[in-house]
Amino acid sequence: NHAGGGRGNEYSMADFLDSNFKKDRPIYVCGGWRVELHKGAFRGIPGYRTVPSGICERVVREADFYSEDLKMVKRQNAILGMGKNGTMDKLVDISPEAHKYDQRTWELSIYAHTIQAMSRFGHYMVMRAQKVDDDPKTLEAGLKALRKTIEMIPHNKPDAVTIAYRILAIGCSRLMNKRSVLAQRQQTIQKKDCNTEMILFNLNKYVELEKELPLGQEKQIIDAYKTHPTALIDIKLED
Repeated sequence: NHAGGGRGNEYSMADFLDSNFKKDRPIYVCGGWRVELHKGAFRGIPGYRTVPSGICERVVREADFYSEDLKMVKRQNAILGMGKNGTMDKLVDISPEAHKYDQRTWELSIYAHTIQAMSRFGHYMVMRAQKVDDDPKTLEAGLKALRKTIEMIPHNKPDAVTIAYRILAIGCSRLMNKRSVLAQRQQTIQKKDCNTEMILFNLNKYVELEKELPLGQEKQIIDAYKTHPTALIDIKLED
């Protein structure tokens, strides 16, 4: 979090960003902040947040986090294969043979960063959707990335990106609720790719795998869905 030429010359990352941040000269973080000073999704340095950008993250001002051009965000994450064909032609994909690679190999390192990046992109899209009345297309884009994340998790390391299960469950819940409202207004048939059974499966998987964070809220949501399986329960991702 600090850098400089010697004792007395150090400056903080906040100082660096305040002095150098310009919209036309992007700053990227790869591998996360060295020290997280401000906890929370896409946070690290007070006054700034990050937006997914491939296997890295682009730094933005706090006030601009929810106003970034979504088309640009999608373009910057095209390397993850979140386009129409869903392929990963620009990044190594070793998912069928991930278990064969040692932890020290570059293949497994890139693979791990790819999974984490997909989860971040899905997380961001669900957060953005919450801010615009749960826009279905934005939610669907986020859920697509989260499903791909879970699909790519190695069988021998099921807890590689545990948070993806939680975000997928919450995103599905919000999309199911939104579609239900739209279906009533427009008298259309609701899609079945998000349902109570799927929400419960992913929440239970998260509770099973998460070993460090408190799980009281998730267990309450599980109980609520079991008691009222057809209810439109309003659950959100934290800002």
